[in-house]
Amino acid sequence: MGAAGLGRALAMLGAPTTVLALGTEEEASRVPGLARRIRKVKTVVEGEVREVALFEGRTTASAAHLMVLGSQSHDRMSAAALLASAAEALTEDGLLKADVAIGWGEVSALALHNSKIPMRLFVLPSGRIGRLFDASEKEAIAAFNLASAEMSCFASMGATAAQAIVVPSPTAARLLEREPGLAARASDEPLLPLRLGCDDPPFDPESDPFLPARYSAKDLAGKAECRKVLGKKHALALGHRTLVLTTAPLRHDKGGALITAALDRLTQLDVVIAIPAEGDKELVERARLLSIDAPGRLAVLDGPTEANEHLLRAGADAILLADGDDRTGRSSGLAQRYGVLPLALDTAAHRDFMVDYDPASSTGTGILFDDGDPFAIEAAVRRALALKQNPDAWTPLVQSLMKAAPTWLSTAEHVKTLAEDLVETAEPVTELAS
Repeated sequence: MGAAGLGRALAMLGAPTTVLALGTEEEASRVPGLARRIRKVKTVVEGEVREVALFEGRTTASAAHLMVLGSQSHDRMSAAALLASAAEALTEDGLLKADVAIGWGEVSALALHNSKIPMRLFVLPSGRIGRLFDASEKEAIAAFNLASAEMSCFASMGATAAQAIVVPSPTAARLLEREPGLAARASDEPLLPLRLGCDDPPFDPESDPFLPARYSAKDLAGKAECRKVLGKKHALALGHRTLVLTTAPLRHDKGGALITAALDRLTQLDVVIAIPAEGDKELVERARLLSIDAPGRLAVLDGPTEANEHLLRAGADAILLADGDDRTGRSSGLAQRYGVLPLALDTAAHRDFMVDYDPASSTGTGILFDDGDPFAIEAAVRRALALKQNPDAWTPLVQSLMKAAPTWLSTAEHVKTLAEDLVETAEPVTELAS
């Protein structure tokens, strides 16, 4: 998803862009604008010659040239080998020509390493690296004659192949600097934090197909309608100035227990809470039990469906984010895009990207709380409630949140500038391998 967003944005900036990606034939055949090539692509995976279908074209959602290799699911080594082998074959056939290659994610590392494109960037979109190679993977890597002793994982392979590594936040950069898996990278190779966009289709409240009403920063009437539909669908007791609060999925490793511990206190305020059913079963069931004692104030949405997810985001006023190891800031970025105020633990990517709201200057992009404590969460929610109950402050805040949401166009502008600086050319041609 991120690779497609960046590819579309680069093409919008006038950089001729090709996105090469893996996908099943069934998925590719359903995408409007993609057509199957008559000739298949010959690849070599684990010593076996395979011919895979190639779909290409320009979709309605992207100005980039999209090439999708139709293949079934693979383990990560097979996927990496398939992508690398296909990229090499397409380059030899003259179908891939570029001055800059961008490897998106660890599976692209082998393709990036084999690439003869002069300028190469390696992106770790999650801000993390995968597990080290196991014995069978080391054996498979050895067949590529890549000095595998220095390459303990895909991240180290991508790092040694690239002139720069792009990561999604300063926190990710600091933590990855200490990763043994990246120790093989050159000492002067930059590890560059760059916020990634969040406006991948269909994440746009002006065109989101899952919403009962659409809206924009200029016209928020549709958001009020989404709020009303959310309340009616889940029997929430909504007053005119009631704060509609949602949460990230309740997971132990994402601060879910902290949020759950605060729920009982929050239902005593003029707040209704809508919680996604997706999450750790124990925490979700605890929230369900609490909802029995707080009818109309607390609801767990049935089913982790995509439609529920989008309605929840559009109908909410604020969202609780308690992940102390968030390295991307995507959750807060998506919230802002839909005019939802993030209430987040003051650490990691939240601290990197969010500015605590200041009532005196009416500036800020969220509310930060300091401690992993239910009382700190309650204080943050009370601040959000006070803003919600002041319409002169609330409407401008919602509009400013939507305008401040990170976009792929902004990301692409930085990537394009970075590539131009590195390759010393004004009009790079960009290949995006995914």
